[in-house]
Amino acid sequence: MQTDDRTSHLRLTLVYALALGVASALCRLVPYYFYDPTSGDFMNLAPMGALALFAGSRLRTRWAYLVPLGAMLVSDLLLIRPLASLGVFTFTWGTPLIYASFALYVLIGRLIGQRELSPMVIGGAALVASVQFFLVTNFTVWPNNPLYPQTLGGLLSCYAAGVPFYRHTLASDLFFSALFFGLHAALAWGLAPGKARQPA
Repeated sequence: MQTDDRTSHLRLTLVYALALGVASALCRLVPYYFYDPTSGDFMNLAPMGALALFAGSRLRTRWAYLVPLGAMLVSDLLLIRPLASLGVFTFTWGTPLIYASFALYVLIGRLIGQRELSPMVIGGAALVASVQFFLVTNFTVWPNNPLYPQTLGGLLSCYAAGVPFYRHTLASDLFFSALFFGLHAALAWGLAPGKARQPA
């Protein structure tokens, strides 16, 4: 019976993570298909980092990497056309580094126990993950960019310019991590075996 319960829980977690992957990919598309992405209002307000953290914590198989990276790839492919209309390339030399940064989200998520629900632990992981994302992604902006000299000062200027976007990243990672982990816990509790047999 215990084995069946564990299998059921793992199946629920995988289906839930896949659903989050679809939702996260759609969230990346919304600003480019329904709003003006140049306004910056929705820049970096996406749940992809939280998805990778959740997958790293709750999925202990290759799916932990496949779900967030697959969601990134699919959404990137669907962004080729709207980004091209803005004169921006979806895939650049820095794209592998961005994907690697999301893989690091998964690794950081591994530090969150599979049953861990502490806001301090999950929030701390989200904070660390968002910092590494800020450092990696802004580094990809710096090389060959005429706005920033190829010097240490130019790199620091690039990071300084990215701070407003980092606030969005941090807010998204904290909010969506709380939502994803909390909703999963509620679903697991509500669908636990024996719930339906308990008296009202």
